[in-house]
Amino acid sequence: MQRQLRAGWAWGLLFAGAHAFGATISVDIIADEDNGNTMGGNPLDTGCSLREALQAVANNDGVAWRGCTAATVGGPNTIDIAVAGTIVVNSAVPDPNQPVGQPPIRNGSLPNAMDASSHGALTITNSGSATVSCDVAPNGKIIFNEAGGADLTMTGLTIANCTADGGGIAISNVNGGNLTLNGVSFTNIKSDTGGPGGAVAHSGGSLAMDNVSFTGCSTDDGAGLGDELQRVVVRHVDD
Repeated sequence: MQRQLRAGWAWGLLFAGAHAFGATISVDIIADEDNGNTMGGNPLDTGCSLREALQAVANNDGVAWRGCTAATVGGPNTIDIAVAGTIVVNSAVPDPNQPVGQPPIRNGSLPNAMDASSHGALTITNSGSATVSCDVAPNGKIIFNEAGGADLTMTGLTIANCTADGGGIAISNVNGGNLTLNGVSFTNIKSDTGGPGGAVAHSGGSLAMDNVSFTGCSTDDGAGLGDELQRVVVRHVDD
């Protein structure tokens, strides 16, 4: 009996550890598509986009989404951008609901990083050394958004060449979420209407930055980072 209890306890620990580790969803295309088509006359799904990976996490249902593998329900989850090149958020892509050859569509900002109390923490890494960008205004959109209570970590991302309305064009975290940036570079991120930070807007929650750079980032009336200075940890930032 004692031996069986120990075995069951060990398996329980292994299961709990596996669950705590969470899923890793690999982004393998640079297209900004949201397309689940696998056959027929409409444009076909070409893989797992960054947009689709974020939506898979937001769905929080443990089911594969579009070309992406399933996220762990309740998290934590990791999205790894495993493809090289430039992901242009809100760029024109084929409309999956129309026959091939019809006018393209734009999908807007990426899906939110969601509340960690229900979705767990989210980490985004960049093993493919891709660049994340967006169209210039008027088509430019805020790239990453955090919902209230989100816990988002970005490691090794390059976010560059995006002009849009508002503040926090690269990352908008103004609802009390936690944001950690490790080895992230922001280049030429600009707001053409003013706002709290051209590249990053942060309010409430916590903000930790280590080895982060801001180059050529601005708003009409401010700099690259807008923050209310609440729970901020800065280890190495170049501006």
